[in-house]
Amino acid sequence: MIIKYKGSLREAQILARSGDRMRIAWKGGDDAMELRLANGTWLSEEQERVSFGFLDAPEIPLVVPENLANPPPTEPLLSRHAVADGSGG
Repeated sequence: MIIKYKGSLREAQILARSGDRMRIAWKGGDDAMELRLANGTWLSEEQERVSFGFLDAPEIPLVVPENLANPPPTEPLLSRHAVADGSGG
C-alpha cells in the first residue's frame, strides 16, 4: 500500500488490523507504526493525518468463489487508484 504521511508518499505493508487500529511497516525499513482511526480520519502515533491507497498486484491471481463471481452492481467506494483519506468519498 502507499501511505501519504507528513507530505510524502511511502510504500508500506499492513502487519495487523483490528477495529480502529492498524499496524504498518515501511518498505525497506525496520520500524513499524500504529495508525488509529478517529472520527473517520487515520492518525499516526504523533496525531498526524495519514491517508493511504493500495497498489495493483497483477502478478497475484485473483480467485473468486463461484457464488461471488457475479455480484450485483454497486457503487465503488474508491477507485482502484484513489487515496483513502477518511472523508468518506
